[in-house]
Amino acid sequence: MNFRNLDLNLLRIFDAIHSERSTTQAAQKLGLTQPAVSNALGRLRQHLGDPLFERGPSGMEPTPAARRMAPVLAEALRALERSLDANAKFDPATSTREFRMVVPEMLEPMLMHPLLRLTAAMPALTFQLFPVQVPGYKNMVLSREADIAIFPGHFNDEAIRSTYLCTFEIVIIARGDHPRYGAADVFTKDDFFEAGFVVLSDDMRRTVRFHQESMASGRERRIVMKATRMWSVLHTAAATDLVAAVPRYFAERYAHSLGLKIFPLPVPGSIDQCHMGWHQELTADPAHTWLRETLKELGAQHR
Repeated sequence: MNFRNLDLNLLRIFDAIHSERSTTQAAQKLGLTQPAVSNALGRLRQHLGDPLFERGPSGMEPTPAARRMAPVLAEALRALERSLDANAKFDPATSTREFRMVVPEMLEPMLMHPLLRLTAAMPALTFQLFPVQVPGYKNMVLSREADIAIFPGHFNDEAIRSTYLCTFEIVIIARGDHPRYGAADVFTKDDFFEAGFVVLSDDMRRTVRFHQESMASGRERRIVMKATRMWSVLHTAAATDLVAAVPRYFAERYAHSLGLKIFPLPVPGSIDQCHMGWHQELTADPAHTWLRETLKELGAQHR
């Protein structure tokens, strides 16, 4: 391959196809036509001597060669984007920036919903959310795959800058007609260790302070089901005799529609904090600064 003869625009198209797994969606992302993207992919295939993508059950699947070059190319393009952004003022009203964020599902109603309302008049701004995967969220920040990550606790890495964002209170939820807790006025400490719980995955649960406090007491909860999503936790508690420990904001938002009853947490550690972390190289980026300041203003309502 002669790199000097390579049209670098083809690399942007490769990055978009790899991200979207579709030539049609890549075209929409880049503001091009689908035939133009397919034609560019054909030229890049010929230039590199590799098919790069093959059709699979979930879209355009990258070949081994494409998987090797994708992260390197993505980081190079992001670095160029940050360099250009740092030399220009950021106007959220006209910017086409896509912010890539790791946000716990339980904080989406608290932070993302008001953020989307705030940016409704900024139609070119977009947001891509990634689920929290422990410890993957930290690697996403370090690789700059994510612009920002929000997570309970702290980020212990010299390359990651972080700041306190918001506080959330943990409460117990049970269905309103629960045979034991439906008519109860309180949910006791003994109830906490005797009731059947639906919880989130082990890695996520271990980061929450009340779980650490309860484990330190020498007693363990009776965990009946481990769910992958907070929505599943809510609906399981609403439809079965299992109870759950969830953020108060999340519980109050859906208590009426799901018929849930809310109790204070009967063990220490009901109040926990979330921080947002980002790679230190993004600190001076005007667009990133705008995002951080906006999130801090939204988080200030929950401190």
